[in-house]
Amino acid sequence: MTRGRADGAQNKRVVWILFAVISVGFIYAYTRKSGSSAIEYGSKSLRKLGSSYLGGEEDADAGDEDDSVLVKSFPVCDDRLSELIPCLDRNLIYQTRLKLDLSVMEHYERHCPQPERRYNCMIPPPPGYNIPIKWPKSRDQVWKANIPHTHLAAEKSDQNWMVVKGDKIIFPGGGTHFHYGADKYIASIANMLGFPNNILNNGGNIRTVLDVGCGVASFGGYLLSSDIIAMSLAPNDVHQNQIQFALERGIPAYLGVLGTKRLPYPSRSFELAHCSRCRIDWLQRDGILLLELDRLLRPGGYFAYSSPEAYAQDEEDLRIWREMSALVERMCWKIAAKRNQTVIWVKPLTNDCYMEREPGTQPPLCRSNSDPDAVWGVPMEACITPYSDRESIGPLLLVEILALCFYHLKDYTIKRNTHLKDYTIKRNTQIQKEQTGLCFLLSLPLLSVSDILKSEQRTAGELHYLHIYMCEMAEPSRLSCYLPGVKFANCLAQHNPIEDLVLNFPLTFLVEHHKSRGSGLAPWPSRLTSAPPRLVDFGYSSEKFEKDTEVWQQRVEAYWNILNPKIKPDTVRNVMDMKANMGSFAAALRNKDVWVMNVVPEDGPNTLKLIYDRGLIGTVHSWPKGFIIVRDKKSTVEFIKKYLSALHWEEVGTEDVEPDSERDEADTVLVIQKKLWLTSESLRGSE
Repeated sequence: MTRGRADGAQNKRVVWILFAVISVGFIYAYTRKSGSSAIEYGSKSLRKLGSSYLGGEEDADAGDEDDSVLVKSFPVCDDRLSELIPCLDRNLIYQTRLKLDLSVMEHYERHCPQPERRYNCMIPPPPGYNIPIKWPKSRDQVWKANIPHTHLAAEKSDQNWMVVKGDKIIFPGGGTHFHYGADKYIASIANMLGFPNNILNNGGNIRTVLDVGCGVASFGGYLLSSDIIAMSLAPNDVHQNQIQFALERGIPAYLGVLGTKRLPYPSRSFELAHCSRCRIDWLQRDGILLLELDRLLRPGGYFAYSSPEAYAQDEEDLRIWREMSALVERMCWKIAAKRNQTVIWVKPLTNDCYMEREPGTQPPLCRSNSDPDAVWGVPMEACITPYSDRESIGPLLLVEILALCFYHLKDYTIKRNTHLKDYTIKRNTQIQKEQTGLCFLLSLPLLSVSDILKSEQRTAGELHYLHIYMCEMAEPSRLSCYLPGVKFANCLAQHNPIEDLVLNFPLTFLVEHHKSRGSGLAPWPSRLTSAPPRLVDFGYSSEKFEKDTEVWQQRVEAYWNILNPKIKPDTVRNVMDMKANMGSFAAALRNKDVWVMNVVPEDGPNTLKLIYDRGLIGTVHSWPKGFIIVRDKKSTVEFIKKYLSALHWEEVGTEDVEPDSERDEADTVLVIQKKLWLTSESLRGSE
């Protein structure tokens, strides 16, 4: 009996030894066969590459000394990983065994795997992958092979999201709420708000939009023709990667979810937020998700909400509507319009309503030391983000106001005050009297007066026109509305002013209509090149801003010249600026048919709010399409070139550029193109 057990154990050992030998032999044969997949460099060089990427100049210089790097190729990931998004991959997140609260969508937020679980290989394209269809045709159709998720077409067939036709997926422009087209739905929202000609951009005053639960982003896609850019947001959920459809279509989009962490955008970034059947429980956790939208909306910004709760009469929907209405009322939102299945709320313009609430009213105001622009990995808070004291009109701000009085003038020029530029304002035709005295409130950049007379809607972008308009209609002899005790004795003596003329504005008017520094923006496209009001937060001058804009205009022109041999006007659509600073790279691409995802590193100056104030979009990220532009020292560029063939990248062009006003040293610009490459499985799928 004992002998039998011993024989059995010996046989098992033989089997295991045999299995181990076969396995080792297989691994050896595989590595010999795919020897070109090995990376032939030492650990020292690898460390240098990593540190120079994450670190500073010293690390980069250290890497220059080692010229022994020889890279043949990188290993290719399994074909099943063609859509891998490491920190948002549901399978990887599941393997981490994290205790995540599914009820608050925590499992759809970023959870990066440990280093030992990360894939150090190149992501292959899906089988049968084709070069994407070019914009603007791509808005309405993409290759089916590029995004193999046709089940979504069947699931949403009654909602006109998408239709499979042969080897393409067609997007008719429908959605869960707007079966007959996003364009008609967008026009209806503009009509509800009384905007001229049913155009939602309202003369350029609605520019940045957040679309929550965007589906395949047809709403954002159809906004582009109105010069509105939307950040279309959706998670990698049961519908799989809807954002991949959006990006394949050439529509700005971002993988994300309203869960437990703040969205990666600064406060006061959007003029309008939108939710159409987005299936979000806005009442959960004391309204924390609505309060996150409140943080992101500009003063006077809108939230357009299309959902059964806005119109249905069953008991549950009525309950939700009552509770939601009570919540937004305590948040000081007002109903701007309500029609059929859509309600539009508007955010207050000032802190006044917050200050007038009863003590203990919920939700509370956020703590004064809470930074509303800190977003990377920061938990949401169930509180209202007020406008800071220095951003509201009051006695302390009055010392910054300059009153200029003019007589016998047909054109009026506001002279420079601190960082503001010179602005010429044409005399309003309604003012006929030559002797009219004019006092201009110069606390915000002042632009054309005429626009204020065109519309009854006063959005945040228009309100600074009211300052001009009211001033022009006032005469110096009418002292009844003057603010007592505030005098400006030196009003351009050459124009024979009244020596003790005081500011020609009632204080109540200023308190009601003066905006925070994050609004009062010029209409699009003027705001793209106007100094953002929040420059002062960084101590930047308008001169610095103008210089940065000019430098990047020159640089982008040079980049485009290098690209010219390889591209046509429709070759490039989706662009990422990995270190966007003030967004001047994106601004320089204004006349190209592209959109730019501006990325601001989370460990640097949070200049993303300047980017949004310019009417651009972007995100914060911790680093990390077709073309890559590297501008650096020549030695760094040469080091990068060694890796191109291993990554299936190709050098488009290299050019040495002379020092400019931003750089004292000469740089080298390297333009790279990612080539289309297919695995053997991909080739079989395309046959």
